[in-house]
Amino acid sequence: MVASLLYPRLTPAPTVISVESLGQDSSRYGIPREVLYATRFPEIMRKVKTATTHVIVDVGVSEFGDFLEGLSNYPGSITDYDVVLVVANPNERVQQDTVDTIETLAAVGMQPHQLRVLFNKAPRRSLHRGATEVAAHFSTLAGYRGVRPDYLIDPAASVVEAEIFPELAAHRLSIQDVLDDPKDYSTLVDEAVAQEKPDAEIRHLVEMLGLKRAAQSVRAILDDAFLALRLPNVEPIHD
Repeated sequence: MVASLLYPRLTPAPTVISVESLGQDSSRYGIPREVLYATRFPEIMRKVKTATTHVIVDVGVSEFGDFLEGLSNYPGSITDYDVVLVVANPNERVQQDTVDTIETLAAVGMQPHQLRVLFNKAPRRSLHRGATEVAAHFSTLAGYRGVRPDYLIDPAASVVEAEIFPELAAHRLSIQDVLDDPKDYSTLVDEAVAQEKPDAEIRHLVEMLGLKRAAQSVRAILDDAFLALRLPNVEPIHD
Protein backbone atom coordinates (compact mmCIF):
# COMPACT_ATOMS: atom_id res chain seq x y z
CA MET A 1 0.00 0.00 0.00
CA VAL A 2 3.01 2.30 0.24
CA ALA A 3 3.41 2.46 -3.54
CA SER A 4 -0.27 2.50 -4.51
CA LEU A 5 -1.93 4.45 -1.72
CA LEU A 6 0.54 6.64 0.17
CA TYR A 7 3.51 7.54 -2.01
CA PRO A 8 1.64 9.20 -4.94
CA ARG A 9 -0.63 11.22 -2.64
CA LEU A 10 1.95 12.95 -0.48
CA THR A 11 3.81 16.10 -1.43
CA PRO A 12 6.66 16.63 -1.67
CA ALA A 13 7.51 13.01 -2.53
CA PRO A 14 8.12 11.20 0.76
CA THR A 15 11.23 9.34 1.80
CA VAL A 16 10.54 5.61 2.06
CA ILE A 17 12.54 3.46 4.47
CA SER A 18 11.94 -0.23 3.89
CA VAL A 19 12.42 -2.41 6.96
CA GLU A 20 12.02 -5.76 5.26
CA SER A 21 14.39 -8.68 4.73
CA LEU A 22 12.31 -10.68 2.25
CA GLY A 23 12.15 -8.14 -0.56
CA GLN A 24 8.35 -7.77 -0.38
CA ASP A 25 8.40 -3.98 -0.33
CA SER A 26 7.52 -0.98 -2.47
CA SER A 27 10.51 -1.50 -4.78
CA ARG A 28 8.41 -4.16 -6.52
CA TYR A 29 6.38 -1.26 -7.91
CA GLY A 30 9.32 0.92 -8.87
CA ILE A 31 9.16 3.18 -5.81
CA PRO A 32 12.56 4.46 -4.58
CA ARG A 33 13.39 3.42 -1.05
CA GLU A 34 16.24 2.93 1.39
CA VAL A 35 16.59 -0.47 3.03
CA LEU A 36 17.47 -0.52 6.73
CA TYR A 37 17.06 -3.64 8.82
CA ALA A 38 15.41 -3.32 12.23
CA THR A 39 18.72 -4.11 13.93
CA ARG A 40 19.77 -0.63 12.83
CA PHE A 41 16.93 0.90 14.81
CA PRO A 42 18.95 3.90 16.11
CA GLU A 43 19.65 4.96 12.50
CA ILE A 44 15.97 4.60 11.58
CA MET A 45 15.05 6.65 14.65
CA ARG A 46 17.54 9.38 13.69
CA LYS A 47 16.24 9.61 10.12
CA VAL A 48 12.62 9.86 11.28
CA LYS A 49 13.32 12.37 14.02
CA THR A 50 15.41 14.71 11.84
CA ALA A 51 13.35 14.50 8.65
CA THR A 52 12.19 17.75 7.09
CA THR A 53 9.59 16.08 4.87
CA HIS A 54 7.28 13.08 5.07
CA VAL A 55 8.92 9.75 5.90
CA ILE A 56 7.22 6.39 5.43
CA VAL A 57 8.77 3.57 7.44
CA ASP A 58 7.48 0.41 5.81
CA VAL A 59 7.97 -2.43 8.31
CA GLY A 60 7.53 -5.91 6.90
CA VAL A 61 6.38 -8.97 8.81
CA SER A 62 9.88 -10.45 8.69
CA GLU A 63 11.31 -7.50 10.62
CA PHE A 64 8.41 -6.57 12.88
CA GLY A 65 9.69 -8.46 15.92
CA ASP A 66 13.09 -6.77 15.83
CA PHE A 67 11.50 -3.39 15.11
CA LEU A 68 9.20 -3.83 18.10
CA GLU A 69 12.24 -4.63 20.23
CA GLY A 70 13.76 -1.35 19.05
CA LEU A 71 10.64 0.52 20.09
CA SER A 72 10.87 -1.14 23.50
CA ASN A 73 14.59 -0.44 23.91
CA TYR A 74 14.12 3.25 23.08
CA PRO A 75 11.03 4.27 25.09
CA GLY A 76 9.09 7.12 23.51
CA SER A 77 10.44 6.51 20.00
CA ILE A 78 7.01 5.52 18.71
CA THR A 79 5.81 9.05 19.43
CA ASP A 80 8.11 10.25 16.62
CA TYR A 81 5.49 8.93 14.21
CA ASP A 82 2.41 10.98 13.41
CA VAL A 83 0.56 7.86 12.28
CA VAL A 84 0.94 4.13 12.80
CA LEU A 85 -0.86 2.37 9.95
CA VAL A 86 -1.88 -1.26 10.44
CA VAL A 87 -3.19 -3.26 7.48
CA ALA A 88 -5.89 -5.92 7.83
CA ASN A 89 -7.76 -8.22 5.46
CA PRO A 90 -11.00 -10.23 5.79
CA ASN A 91 -9.25 -13.42 6.90
CA GLU A 92 -10.32 -14.01 10.51
CA ARG A 93 -6.86 -15.02 11.68
CA VAL A 94 -5.31 -11.95 10.06
CA GLN A 95 -7.92 -9.77 11.76
CA GLN A 96 -7.04 -11.26 15.13
CA ASP A 97 -3.33 -10.73 14.35
CA THR A 98 -4.21 -7.11 13.56
CA VAL A 99 -5.88 -6.68 16.93
CA ASP A 100 -2.89 -8.29 18.65
CA THR A 101 -0.54 -5.98 16.75
CA ILE A 102 -2.50 -2.91 17.85
CA GLU A 103 -2.38 -4.04 21.47
CA THR A 104 1.34 -4.74 21.20
CA LEU A 105 2.02 -1.30 19.74
CA ALA A 106 -0.06 0.30 22.48
CA ALA A 107 2.09 -1.49 25.03
CA VAL A 108 5.21 0.26 23.68
CA GLY A 109 3.60 3.69 23.79
CA MET A 110 1.38 4.14 20.73
CA GLN A 111 -1.36 6.65 21.52
CA PRO A 112 -4.95 6.24 20.24
CA HIS A 113 -4.71 9.32 18.00
CA GLN A 114 -1.78 7.75 16.11
CA LEU A 115 -3.55 4.56 15.00
CA ARG A 116 -5.08 4.05 11.57
CA VAL A 117 -6.34 0.75 10.17
CA LEU A 118 -6.51 0.04 6.45
CA PHE A 119 -9.14 -2.51 5.42
CA ASN A 120 -7.33 -4.28 2.60
CA LYS A 121 -8.69 -6.80 0.07
CA ALA A 122 -12.28 -5.80 0.72
CA PRO A 123 -14.73 -7.37 -1.76
CA ARG A 124 -15.42 -4.82 -4.49
CA ARG A 125 -19.17 -5.23 -4.23
CA SER A 126 -19.05 -4.31 -0.54
CA LEU A 127 -17.44 -0.94 -1.28
CA HIS A 128 -20.35 -0.01 -3.51
CA ARG A 129 -22.68 -0.66 -0.57
CA GLY A 130 -20.81 1.46 1.96
CA ALA A 131 -18.72 1.13 5.11
CA THR A 132 -21.35 -0.93 6.94
CA GLU A 133 -21.13 -3.63 4.30
CA VAL A 134 -17.33 -3.57 4.44
CA ALA A 135 -17.45 -3.96 8.22
CA ALA A 136 -19.53 -7.12 7.78
CA HIS A 137 -16.49 -8.75 6.18
CA PHE A 138 -14.28 -7.65 9.08
CA SER A 139 -16.32 -8.87 12.03
CA THR A 140 -13.37 -9.25 14.42
CA LEU A 141 -12.20 -5.70 13.78
CA ALA A 142 -15.76 -4.42 13.98
CA GLY A 143 -16.10 -6.00 17.40
CA TYR A 144 -12.76 -4.58 18.51
CA ARG A 145 -13.82 -1.12 17.34
CA GLY A 146 -16.78 -1.37 19.69
CA VAL A 147 -14.42 -2.13 22.58
CA ARG A 148 -11.94 0.62 21.66
CA PRO A 149 -13.96 3.54 20.27
CA ASP A 150 -10.98 5.83 20.94
CA TYR A 151 -9.14 4.24 18.00
CA LEU A 152 -9.79 5.43 14.45
CA ILE A 153 -10.87 2.14 12.89
CA ASP A 154 -12.99 3.32 9.98
CA PRO A 155 -14.16 0.80 7.33
CA ALA A 156 -14.33 3.70 4.87
CA ALA A 157 -10.54 3.35 4.67
CA SER A 158 -10.91 0.31 2.40
CA VAL A 159 -9.02 -0.99 -0.61
CA VAL A 160 -10.41 -3.70 -2.85
CA GLU A 161 -8.77 -6.97 -3.73
CA ALA A 162 -7.70 -6.46 -7.33
CA GLU A 163 -5.62 -8.40 -9.84
CA ILE A 164 -3.83 -5.22 -10.84
CA PHE A 165 -1.53 -5.23 -7.80
CA PRO A 166 0.40 -8.44 -8.60
CA GLU A 167 0.41 -7.44 -12.26
CA LEU A 168 1.97 -4.09 -11.40
CA ALA A 169 4.60 -5.84 -9.32
CA ALA A 170 5.40 -8.14 -12.23
CA HIS A 171 6.00 -5.08 -14.43
CA ARG A 172 7.74 -3.14 -11.62
CA LEU A 173 5.30 -0.28 -12.09
CA SER A 174 3.18 1.77 -9.71
CA ILE A 175 -0.42 2.71 -10.41
CA GLN A 176 0.72 6.29 -10.89
CA ASP A 177 3.27 5.19 -13.50
CA VAL A 178 0.45 3.57 -15.46
CA LEU A 179 -1.90 6.53 -15.09
CA ASP A 180 0.81 8.98 -16.16
CA ASP A 181 1.65 6.97 -19.28
CA PRO A 182 0.38 9.12 -22.21
CA LYS A 183 0.22 6.27 -24.75
CA ASP A 184 -3.15 5.35 -26.26
CA TYR A 185 -2.82 1.59 -25.98
CA SER A 186 -6.23 0.90 -27.50
CA THR A 187 -5.13 2.57 -30.74
CA LEU A 188 -1.70 0.97 -30.54
CA VAL A 189 -3.25 -2.49 -30.25
CA ASP A 190 -5.46 -1.85 -33.28
CA GLU A 191 -2.48 -0.64 -35.30
CA ALA A 192 -0.29 -3.58 -34.24
CA VAL A 193 -2.97 -6.09 -35.23
CA ALA A 194 -3.56 -4.38 -38.60
CA GLN A 195 0.17 -4.35 -39.28
CA GLU A 196 0.51 -8.00 -38.23
CA LYS A 197 3.12 -7.21 -35.59
CA PRO A 198 4.69 -10.11 -33.64
CA ASP A 199 2.40 -11.80 -31.12
CA ALA A 200 4.69 -10.86 -28.22
CA GLU A 201 4.44 -7.16 -29.09
CA ILE A 202 0.66 -7.31 -29.40
CA ARG A 203 0.40 -9.22 -26.12
CA HIS A 204 2.47 -6.54 -24.34
CA LEU A 205 0.29 -3.75 -25.70
CA VAL A 206 -2.88 -5.56 -24.62
CA GLU A 207 -1.40 -6.08 -21.13
CA MET A 208 -0.62 -2.37 -20.85
CA LEU A 209 -4.13 -1.49 -22.06
CA GLY A 210 -5.56 -3.73 -19.37
CA LEU A 211 -3.33 -2.22 -16.69
CA LYS A 212 -4.36 1.29 -17.65
CA ARG A 213 -8.05 0.48 -17.54
CA ALA A 214 -7.70 -1.33 -14.22
CA ALA A 215 -5.66 1.53 -12.74
CA GLN A 216 -8.37 4.02 -13.68
CA SER A 217 -10.94 1.80 -11.95
CA VAL A 218 -8.93 1.46 -8.73
CA ARG A 219 -7.74 5.08 -8.50
CA ALA A 220 -11.04 6.47 -7.16
CA ILE A 221 -11.15 3.74 -4.49
CA LEU A 222 -7.61 4.60 -3.39
CA ASP A 223 -8.46 8.31 -3.29
CA ASP A 224 -11.43 7.62 -1.00
CA ALA A 225 -9.37 5.33 1.25
CA PHE A 226 -6.61 7.92 1.56
CA LEU A 227 -9.07 10.63 2.61
CA ALA A 228 -10.74 8.25 5.09
CA LEU A 229 -7.38 7.73 6.85
CA ARG A 230 -7.51 11.41 7.89
CA LEU A 231 -3.74 11.75 8.05
CA PRO A 232 -2.48 14.77 10.01
CA ASN A 233 -0.01 17.29 8.61
CA VAL A 234 -0.68 16.15 5.06
CA GLU A 235 -1.49 18.06 1.91
CA PRO A 236 -2.78 15.34 -0.40
CA ILE A 237 -2.23 15.61 -4.12
CA HIS A 238 -3.86 13.92 -7.04
CA ASP A 239 -4.82 14.73 -10.59
